[in-house]
Amino acid sequence: MIKDTATVINNLLHDTTIQLEDAQALSRKYNTFHAPKWRDLKKVKKNSTVKICDGKERFWVQVENRKDDLFLGRIRNNLSGMYTYGDMIAFKETNIYDVSKY
Repeated sequence: MIKDTATVINNLLHDTTIQLEDAQALSRKYNTFHAPKWRDLKKVKKNSTVKICDGKERFWVQVENRKDDLFLGRIRNNLSGMYTYGDMIAFKETNIYDVSKY
């Protein structure tokens, strides 16, 4: 059984394991960290810009597609990791740290 669809898609896209951070879990664990509210996450759609994190870097992604709580987007930062500006990445609502544009 597939546990995390976003992780599986990222493994296929990048030929490596990308484990994204759960912003909602971090918000519950640390009272100084604030993730977006669920009602705000429901507003995220195609062309929205959101921030996610792979555990090493936080970066902006422009949403290309959304299906329920699963997103596919393009990275909008130059990163020091294994992917870079323009790369596709899959993520879930729970991975979103911030929303810059709905």
